[in-house]
Amino acid sequence: MERRSVIHVDMDAFFASVEVKKAPALKGRAIVIGGDGDPKGRGAVSAVSREARAKGVSPGMTLKKALKLCPSAAFLPVDFASYEAESERFMEILRSFTPQVETFGLDEAFLEIKTAGDPFPHAIEMAKDIRGRLKRELKLTASAGVGPNKLVSWMAGEAGKPDGLVTVMEGEVEAFLKDLPVERLWGVGAKAG
Repeated sequence: MERRSVIHVDMDAFFASVEVKKAPALKGRAIVIGGDGDPKGRGAVSAVSREARAKGVSPGMTLKKALKLCPSAAFLPVDFASYEAESERFMEILRSFTPQVETFGLDEAFLEIKTAGDPFPHAIEMAKDIRGRLKRELKLTASAGVGPNKLVSWMAGEAGKPDGLVTVMEGEVEAFLKDLPVERLWGVGAKAG
């Protein structure tokens, strides 16, 4: 009988990481990406680095509010051409491992692994190899989760952020989910329900 496991791969702070790749002097700085990059103008935050997120800046807020929360941040315009180019390279790497890739935006995807035996050892090695290639070839990091389905693999990947790999085997799902707050479930939050 065929069994499956699912790998979820999510590029870490993708837009900000691409900006650091283009301008290495930005490494370690708070980065806020949105609109034309003018924090005093109109526009909303599209993406942030971990350093900006730590100051309370989040996607969707106004650039003006982001400036108040993090005045020392580097404010940059959205550069979709660069993000799309890196995303294409990311997806090419994933498809070199399996054609069973379901993209989820520019920076994340699910890979389905089916085998006659236990699929987890193969999926874990594949996730390690993918993350290694992303670092070597794209100079970008990614978090990954391996689980028996999309939900669990996504939650495992979230638990491994940033730049980590978390595996939840079939028999470990209940223990993994047991103590997590309900808000950690994909699609559940303060506005759900």
